[in-house]
Amino acid sequence: AVVSTQSTGRWYNAIIPLLTLIIVSIIRMYYDGKEKLGSTATVGFLDCISMCDSINSLIIGTTTALLLTIILIPVQRIKSLSKCLEHFVTGVQGMSEPCMILILAWSLGLAMNDIHTSEYIAMGEQCDTKMRQNLRTLTYN
Repeated sequence: AVVSTQSTGRWYNAIIPLLTLIIVSIIRMYYDGKEKLGSTATVGFLDCISMCDSINSLIIGTTTALLLTIILIPVQRIKSLSKCLEHFVTGVQGMSEPCMILILAWSLGLAMNDIHTSEYIAMGEQCDTKMRQNLRTLTYN
């Protein structure tokens, strides 16, 4: 297959995957929430959305948009399939560090919550001055 060496940006190569992501995610959220609510006679759209597993719905929407993009670009001979997959891997590598930072921040937050750090700090503010000085000495030394 001959691949075009000229970079031609087409608006629909951005809009179609983006709309696919939005539409598939919203539809998946609706049906997931409706499934969790059961066979209630009158179930509103917002009720379904509020009960859905949004992470799962966004993963399905993102995967669908990615697959559509990987099909759309080589079919138009803008880039080859191997180049599309190479760009995908490069993108994942670029996003792995920020994702790891978010995971570590969430883990730290959960650990701080589990050991009741906020209660400990609030208790420290209520104690007398001598105890505060001892706390500072233990903390900074």
